[in-house]
Amino acid sequence: MKKFLIFLFILIFSSCGKNENINKSNQSNLKNQNISSSSSNEKEKKKRLEYKHDNIEGYKRDDSLFVDRMLGDYPDDISTDSDEPYKIDELKNLDYNKNLYISALNIRIPDRCKLYSKDDQYVVDFPKSDFYDLSINIKKLFKDGEKSEDQIKDELYKISDKETYNSHIENANVVQKPIVLESESKKSAYSIIEDNKFSYTNIFMATPTNVLEFQIVEDKEKSQYSPYIMADLLSTTYPESEDFDMVAKSFKSFGKKIDLYATKEVDMDDFSMKLPENMKKTQKSESLTVFENQFSGKTINQILISKIKKDDGMDLKKSFAQSQGTQIPPAFISPMGKVKEEMVGDKLFLKSKVRIYTEQFSLEGDKIAFETDEYFVNIILTGPLKNTNNTELMNQNIINSLRFK
Repeated sequence: MKKFLIFLFILIFSSCGKNENINKSNQSNLKNQNISSSSSNEKEKKKRLEYKHDNIEGYKRDDSLFVDRMLGDYPDDISTDSDEPYKIDELKNLDYNKNLYISALNIRIPDRCKLYSKDDQYVVDFPKSDFYDLSINIKKLFKDGEKSEDQIKDELYKISDKETYNSHIENANVVQKPIVLESESKKSAYSIIEDNKFSYTNIFMATPTNVLEFQIVEDKEKSQYSPYIMADLLSTTYPESEDFDMVAKSFKSFGKKIDLYATKEVDMDDFSMKLPENMKKTQKSESLTVFENQFSGKTINQILISKIKKDDGMDLKKSFAQSQGTQIPPAFISPMGKVKEEMVGDKLFLKSKVRIYTEQFSLEGDKIAFETDEYFVNIILTGPLKNTNNTELMNQNIINSLRFK
């Protein structure tokens, strides 16, 4: 009997210990599950994109302008996940995959941007980032149909000048006076204002029914990528009555195929210049000469030289603006940022960054303008989007080689 009681006691004790271990194990598993769930929720919380205008009084998210009308692809250079803010370099070639429609104008905006509205004005807000602070304000300057399309185009410079100098931005300086950009399908103008912290790139677009003002607002202490966004915005917008311009972009490096040295003498009658040996003439006329460097059938460097005959209604600044847009078909030429005045020797030059967009390629570089005895001359010197430093060196060597007769 005594042995039986001892055996029963051991059995009960062993069972209790086993249950206790099971309970501890279950509690440990539950705790780990809670930690894992909490960690997962925290990860999800961190990944959610945040936007500044969610916390600005009076603004609300607005999807009313979005339309499902994406015509053609617009190439981008994005490697980050869609639930992350853009990397700083990605601002050069964003994913313009959302389509807005306002005042008979189609507008493409970056995929991760959100649209907000307040008092009939709109803001395209970029995801919050430690490396940039960017947004695009959009507003109509008139009521739709208040002015005819011809009036709008005729008055565009006057309108852009008035809006630029009456911006109501405190302590602001106009660092780029309005420049009108002509093209076959649209007319636009742009100007640049700065205060101590922000730059404000203003783009004025004539639509069939109105003038839209786009203002790219950027904290210039963090980043300076507005010129790239301006160029892409100018190339992606199109009036309802026109077709979207197809654009190709290559993000491949062609560094080894770019000749930095300008050694081949080229006579342009009233001036001469030196070009790299691998630049071949592909087009020649009185008003336009084109040199190209091609690799495997792709144009990786291009130089466009246009001459505009002097007359009473033309000056250097007007000639600079006239060669924008599709005045040099089939390319869309877009300026990027300020137009600077520089002295090269004893001659005044206008100079800006520029992009060329075509169906076969997009290139980036410099545009210069100067005058000779008979002409206003505009030269566009561009190279691959991935080799802008090499292109800059090549361009400077070409510019330094210019000689005037």
